[in-house]
Amino acid sequence: MYSGGDDFIIRHYDVAAGQVVHSYDNAHTDYIKSIKALENNHILTGSYDGIVKLFDFRVHEKAQLEFVHEEQIESMDLYPSKLNFIVGGGNKVSIWDIRTGKSLFEGRNNKKVVTNVKLISQGSRYITTSLDNYLKVFKSDSYEMTYQ
Repeated sequence: MYSGGDDFIIRHYDVAAGQVVHSYDNAHTDYIKSIKALENNHILTGSYDGIVKLFDFRVHEKAQLEFVHEEQIESMDLYPSKLNFIVGGGNKVSIWDIRTGKSLFEGRNNKKVVTNVKLISQGSRYITTSLDNYLKVFKSDSYEMTYQ
């Protein structure tokens, strides 16, 4: 199990033993708001510092990759392939390729803070919710809004 929060620390727990196996102090420079596990020992973390970081808990030094969203990150989700991920924060949504570290899409389709992003329909669509009181559905391949 992994945790992160307002202390900027990411912790990896052995639940059966009831103890912390490893931690990264100052993993981010602001509150950690989202964690997604990729595979054993690999996690993505999103923070109010506007950066998503990829950590490999087998290498106990620092983040392996950083993805700059440029807005306070509220939510993330992984595509079923676990090769791409979506980030929501500020009024922006961005989609990233983990293998290349490059942005595939950036969009500002909400007037206020995007509070949640979620992939649905086996990753063919994604939903955003926002403080502007809209829930919007988009196609994952064309990024076209289909419903709101």
